[in-house]
Amino acid sequence: MNLKDNLKRIRKENNLSQEQLADKLNVSRQSVSKWESGVSYPEMDKMILICKMFDLSMDELLNQNVKAVNDEKKNKVEINKYIDSFLNFISKSYDMLNSMTRTQIIRCIFEQLFFMLVFYCISMLVVRVVDGLFGNILDVFNYYDILKKVFDLIIVFLKTGFLILDFILVVYIYKIRYLDYYLKDDKKEEIKKEENNKPEKIERVIIRDPKHSEYRFISGLLRLLTIFTKCFITLILLFAVFILLTLLVFLVLSFMFVKTGLLFVGGFIVLLSSIIVLLVFMSSLYCFIINRKYNYRFMERTLLISIITLGLGLGISFLSITNFEFKNDKVEEEIVIPMNENLNYSWNVSYVEEDRADLRIVATHSKYYKLKYDSDMNVIYNDYINEDRYDEFRNIIKDINNKKIIDYRTDYITIYTSKDNIDKLMNYNQ
Repeated sequence: MNLKDNLKRIRKENNLSQEQLADKLNVSRQSVSKWESGVSYPEMDKMILICKMFDLSMDELLNQNVKAVNDEKKNKVEINKYIDSFLNFISKSYDMLNSMTRTQIIRCIFEQLFFMLVFYCISMLVVRVVDGLFGNILDVFNYYDILKKVFDLIIVFLKTGFLILDFILVVYIYKIRYLDYYLKDDKKEEIKKEENNKPEKIERVIIRDPKHSEYRFISGLLRLLTIFTKCFITLILLFAVFILLTLLVFLVLSFMFVKTGLLFVGGFIVLLSSIIVLLVFMSSLYCFIINRKYNYRFMERTLLISIITLGLGLGISFLSITNFEFKNDKVEEEIVIPMNENLNYSWNVSYVEEDRADLRIVATHSKYYKLKYDSDMNVIYNDYINEDRYDEFRNIIKDINNKKIIDYRTDYITIYTSKDNIDKLMNYNQ
């Protein structure tokens, strides 16, 4: 930064024209114009006057970025105001507690603890719902490893934001219930009237803050909460970018199923409508982050049209699926192994009682797998035997284009053995 840039910035930040600044400095408008263009420089007395007028040092005016200097000064002033506001809040609270009875103090403390507990429980409930929802989305899109750190950051920012919000709510409730409104003394004073000597009960009323003045440190906490909210939404936006990329990949892959006719048309409409809805959602989040005004009327119309077309695409897809043939393309394989009560397996297992001491294991699985038993590890497992891993994917595409849906699941086994052996296996694998 140099003098000409700083002069121009100072003038604009203070909403002054060149002529108005010239009048303040007792010079001509042309002189100010020449200073800002770098043609000439102000005299020393004029620079001293500029520094006094705008609270700057000579070094800040000549060599530093005036905007950064002013922002730093403003931040320092804001921080000092926040600290003073918080100390004022503490001071008022201390004075109030001194004027209260022991019963009132205990009631006040328990009320704040109750509100704090309620807000915390609600916040953690929301966090658990978001955690479960995003966890399911991660599982569906198989991006768990990539987005794990992003997801963890989302939860951290969400929890921190809720803690700040809970603190603000508790402080605000405490303020309006005890610091702002009337405080009635429970003790009844009895005085005697001189005319009839009858006792009269009077309640002492203390007016603390009838104007409901705001504490600046609460606005600072709200600003901090806004920052955390924007960070949280930024991570949501990043998460949405991965989902958008996934939908775009699916949109491209959908052209592999052109031969399916209506299924391709319905699936293409569903994917395209989903992408449009996601883009509208992402653009609204982006506008919120950068504080830009968003055309909500356009968003409503776009969402309405996209949802209608999404439903139309789903309807076409369901109608086309009724013309598909569902087949079970599995093979059965059998192995016989000695009895081992420590046998491990991760499949869905059914037991059939049979008069035999060993174990006869029958598996129903895809043709791309082979049933194997590892005697060292005591485990039954499926070994993938297809050397070309893309071959299975190509066959799935071919089957769908031929209007066939094949069940490729590989998690069914039946163990035939004696009743004692069945009991031992079931007890071990519970």
